[in-house]
Amino acid sequence: MIENWTKEFIIQRLLAITLLVVLFVLCFQVVQFFIVPALWAAILAYVTFPIYNFFHEKVKLSQILVPLL
Repeated sequence: MIENWTKEFIIQRLLAITLLVVLFVLCFQVVQFFIVPALWAAILAYVTFPIYNFFHEKVKLSQILVPLL
């Protein structure tokens, strides 16, 4: 199978792989600014959910009013 590869086929594959790597690098450069804030948002949501639950269930505040506290 390898002996059937032509020079054009190899160049086409290398070009496609190179463009794919460049695309992934550029996408990561855009997304990297959102990774840390998204992790902090997940941590804060996990930590504050018991407080939300307490006010919603025990104090009987409405679902709209509890997040405003």
